[in-house]
Amino acid sequence: MFASSFFTALAYITADVGFRFFHLSVPNLVFWSFFGALLFSAPFFLGKKIRRKNIALCLQNHGKLLVFTSILISAAAILWFWVLSGSNSGIVSLLDKSEILWAMLLGIFFLGEKINKKELLILILPVLGLLLISQLEGEISSFSALATLFIALIYALQSFFVKKYMPEVDGFSFAFLRACVLFLCTGVFFLLQGSISLIPFSAFLFIAFGQMSGILIGRVFFFNAHKYLDISRLNLFQILIPLFVLLGSTFLFPDVSFSLQKGIGAVLILGGLLLFLREHFQKNERDLP
Repeated sequence: MFASSFFTALAYITADVGFRFFHLSVPNLVFWSFFGALLFSAPFFLGKKIRRKNIALCLQNHGKLLVFTSILISAAAILWFWVLSGSNSGIVSLLDKSEILWAMLLGIFFLGEKINKKELLILILPVLGLLLISQLEGEISSFSALATLFIALIYALQSFFVKKYMPEVDGFSFAFLRACVLFLCTGVFFLLQGSISLIPFSAFLFIAFGQMSGILIGRVFFFNAHKYLDISRLNLFQILIPLFVLLGSTFLFPDVSFSLQKGIGAVLILGGLLLFLREHFQKNERDLP
């Protein structure tokens, strides 16, 4: 999960660079980054017979759920790139961690998980942090903040479906097939709009590497981790993502400043989630016979 968090953070930063330094439009960045990621990774995923066999089995056993969740993620991906095009990647990555809160709610309502009063009180901290971060003028708009919270819900649903219905899914095969469906859905959408154009080759290589890190390498580690960790523990490691992104964006982008409001918001979100997950684990250990 440490590797998953690191490579996912690279996807945030490279997409931000694509908008800031290469001045790419949302359709071009989405289309060419997904296309490049698949182009460069296809030899690895399809080069050996055993991998092709695993991909075919994954499609046969989980095809319907794969297509359903990938269509949802395609819509979320387009929205995510649109939000990132006008926002600070570090702020977006912090708001994305509301996925942990959504995952908790899904667990309570659909998996029969329980939450005690102490956990409920602790959750006030990240909620306050999300409110502070969403009010950072000049770094993210209120609409973009709400859109990011919705995107986080979609990703929490994906994790929920994988854990509930595909606990033994092969992470390599699922990540590759998911990326293929993502490219098909987003590609058809933007091609029908006529909004795709050629971009500089250097920009293509850069954003392709970033997306390969996020939707393939990071997702391979993430889906494989579902075999060994419950959703709450998976989410604990995902807290590393905004830390990596905040450090990277502060170093790369001179216009990204550190404010007291941003610092307090980050501490409330990350610290509150850490305290919540710590209490959640301790409660589960106490409940063991």
